[in-house]
Amino acid sequence: MCYNQTKESYLLKIVKRILISAGAVGAACCALVLSACAHAHKYGEWIQTQAPDCTRGGFAERVCACGVTEEKALDPLGHDLISKNGKPATCTDGGWADYVICSRCDHTTYVELVPTGHSFAPTWSSDENEHWHASVCGHDVRADVAAHEYGDGSVCTVCDRDAGYSVGLDLTLSQDKTYYSASCGTASGDIIVPDTYNGLPVTQITANGFRDRTDVTSVVFGSNVSSVGERAFSGCTALTRVELKNVREIGEFAFEKTALSTVVVPNSVERIRRGAFWQCDKLAELTVPFIGERAADTANVHFGYIFGANGYAQNTYAPRSLVTLTVTGGTAVGLNAFTGCAYIKNIELPRTITTVDAHAFDNTYIDSATVPSGAVTALPKTTLTDVTVICGSVWSKAFDGFTALKTASLRGEVKVISNSAFAGCSALESVEFCDGVEELLEYAFMDCVALKSIRLPDTVTSVASYAFSGCKSVTELTLGNGLEFIGGRAFADCIGLTEVVIPDSVDPILGIGSGAFAGCTALDSVSLPSGLLRVGDALFENCTSLVSINIPDTVTALGSAFAGCTSLKSVRVPDGVTSIGRGAFAGCSALAEITLPFVGRDKKTATSYSQYPFGEIFYARKQYDGCDATEQFYHNWDMDKLDGKSTYYIPRSLTRVTITGGDILTGAFSNCANIKEVTLGAGVNVIEKNAFFGCSALKSVVFGNASGWKVFSELDGAGIAVDVTDRTQNAAKLTDTFIDRRWVRV
Repeated sequence: MCYNQTKESYLLKIVKRILISAGAVGAACCALVLSACAHAHKYGEWIQTQAPDCTRGGFAERVCACGVTEEKALDPLGHDLISKNGKPATCTDGGWADYVICSRCDHTTYVELVPTGHSFAPTWSSDENEHWHASVCGHDVRADVAAHEYGDGSVCTVCDRDAGYSVGLDLTLSQDKTYYSASCGTASGDIIVPDTYNGLPVTQITANGFRDRTDVTSVVFGSNVSSVGERAFSGCTALTRVELKNVREIGEFAFEKTALSTVVVPNSVERIRRGAFWQCDKLAELTVPFIGERAADTANVHFGYIFGANGYAQNTYAPRSLVTLTVTGGTAVGLNAFTGCAYIKNIELPRTITTVDAHAFDNTYIDSATVPSGAVTALPKTTLTDVTVICGSVWSKAFDGFTALKTASLRGEVKVISNSAFAGCSALESVEFCDGVEELLEYAFMDCVALKSIRLPDTVTSVASYAFSGCKSVTELTLGNGLEFIGGRAFADCIGLTEVVIPDSVDPILGIGSGAFAGCTALDSVSLPSGLLRVGDALFENCTSLVSINIPDTVTALGSAFAGCTSLKSVRVPDGVTSIGRGAFAGCSALAEITLPFVGRDKKTATSYSQYPFGEIFYARKQYDGCDATEQFYHNWDMDKLDGKSTYYIPRSLTRVTITGGDILTGAFSNCANIKEVTLGAGVNVIEKNAFFGCSALKSVVFGNASGWKVFSELDGAGIAVDVTDRTQNAAKLTDTFIDRRWVRV
């Protein structure tokens, strides 16, 4: 039997609550009740009875038409999160990290960040007085600020800052409070004097300020120090180095008895008082701005003054250790300035020196000097081995008697080397001609028998006569491209010279004097200027090693240039040559072949006077070995008879001759008994009578133009045509059959 609905609904609700509360037990009971009812419930929509939120659940129920209600639990909603950006903390201000909030509740992850505080560099920053760690966060703050700790040195033991000066110095403020003076104080070792102190210049080294401080090893002055007091460093026996910078005055005995080995007194110094370097017995190199006490004084001008000498007789006070002296200023080297300074070996004087007393270097033994030209003659002649002339012309006979001189250098301001400047310097081995030298006058280096090389710069325009004559050890010669003139016998008798290249800059007519290279017995290679017009007399006379020579085609006049060239084998004289000097090839005993533009000394015709023969270019006053005495005849004044004859010394080796032009005149090759081959160029149109008389060895005569030749005799005025194509027959006819007849090409 069924219960009514109202009652049933009420009971169902109770059961369900029990089931929800009691779990499985309630469910079982409900099942028993329901099973007792056959009604099928039809529920409506679920309706929340308790809404859920982000963290807690809720309930919903639905109701059947019969009034029975069903309920269920609802899950929590969870947070609806919204992201928010953070703000970083700074050195001074806090911030927050990135966080989220819930749109439905007050849930948030917001966390505040505290200020980070300032950050600092690990390395030290510093100024003159203190050190610190500087911030790297952009704020003007410092940490660990403290004063420097220098101890006895100039470097802070904490931050390694170099103060730039020795902080242990005693720096005393002047009475007028405008500058400081420095003395040793507690400083030692390598001393650095500051430029300024507390904003004021340090201008003085106090008198006796470092005296007898044996623990001072070096001193560098500040740039404002202008004076060094009396005996300031006296007795500093360990002091080996000093840097004076801008000092203007050095007091008496300021550096006496120190261990200085090298000292440079700057040009700023105006006065060096007596004995400033007294008993500096380790001093080896010294540079001073003048000699003596002051640059312009007339008293105390002796070098020994700065070593305690009252007069030049005490110049011996200069230390024996002093080997090298450099003077950078002044205008004069006075009387006895260096007399008795026996241990100085090297000296350098400036270009400002204009006056040097003749006795300035008496009783000295200098072996190396760099000086203006005016000082040269005062230097010791017997010991000087090396000299550099920095300015001025090198005077005539400037180095006369300098028997020990081995090397010389001429600087760019030396423009002229005068007559006999180095003549007879028999030990001179090397000369450096720097750019700027322009002229070498007569005998400048004559008989410098030890000189090994000559290299003239492009600035040299003239080498005068005998300039290098007799320099028999020279093996290398370089002539600059600015050279215009080579004087007569300028390089004569340079017997070691093997090669000569004469630059194109040489004047083509008068640029090479007579005998310029005469007697250069080792010379075997010659290059003449490409535009040369004249080859002068005796130019290569007695160059006994010269085998060949290329005479430029531009040459028009050839003097007696090659006499005595006993090795010369082949010569071609260009067609442009119009005159050849008498004896041009005299004594060329090895000559085998020669090409000439004509026979004799110039071009002649049958009607010319003085028709000199082939032998004229071999004329000599003596007979050379390998040359045969050959008597040749010729017309001189009377064209109807042979009225001239002379004996010539023609090389026995000469067998081939080529004549490119001109007429072959009477007796031209008469008695040339060794010539075997003759070639006559197309320019040859006449062969006079007896031209080849006595040429007993002649086997070949070649005509460059074989057409139109006729033979004429006194009986046959019309002439008879002759075939000259057979060289052998030509030789036979010219030396025998037609000996009294003329050959003419018509």
